[in-house]
Amino acid sequence: MQISSIINSFTDTLSLGKKAETAASAASQAASAPEAAVSATASRKVLAEILKKYDVTKITPEEFSQMLKELSQAGVLSEKEIQELSAIRLDLESARFDSNETVNLLDFYNDKIGQIQRQRNSSDDAASQQEILAPLINRLGWLEKFSTIHSHPEAVGVDLAA
Repeated sequence: MQISSIINSFTDTLSLGKKAETAASAASQAASAPEAAVSATASRKVLAEILKKYDVTKITPEEFSQMLKELSQAGVLSEKEIQELSAIRLDLESARFDSNETVNLLDFYNDKIGQIQRQRNSSDDAASQQEILAPLINRLGWLEKFSTIHSHPEAVGVDLAA
C-alpha cells in the first residue's frame, strides 16, 4: 500500500507540473496575441497596397510575375502559396500568351474549367478529371480574392481564407 501511495503522489506532482506548464504556455500565447493581430493587420494592408496596383482581369503575364515578386518580397504569402500562384504563369505560357499580352485571368480559368467539365460529361474517368480541376479551381479562387481586393481595398479586413 505504501508503494501505491508513493506512485500516486509522484503522479499527482507530475500532473501539477504539466498543468503549470500549460498555464504558462497559455499566458505566453495570450501575451503574444495582440502582436500577432497587429502583424496580421499589417500584412493585410501590405497585401491590399500591392494588389491595388494589379487588376487580374487586365494583366500581362509579365505584370503577374512582378506582382508575385512583390508579394513574395513583402512576405505576405507563404512560400507554398507563392509556388501555387506561380503555376498560373506556367498555365499562361502553356496557353502561348505573350509576356506582354493582356489577359483576363478570371475568364481564362473559368473557360479552362468549363472545358474540362464539358469533357468530364463525356468521359468515364471523372476521378482523373477531378485531379485536374482541383488546382485550377484553387487558382481561380485566389484570383477572385485578388480581384476583390483590387476593386475594394477597404475589404482588407475580410478573412481571405473564407
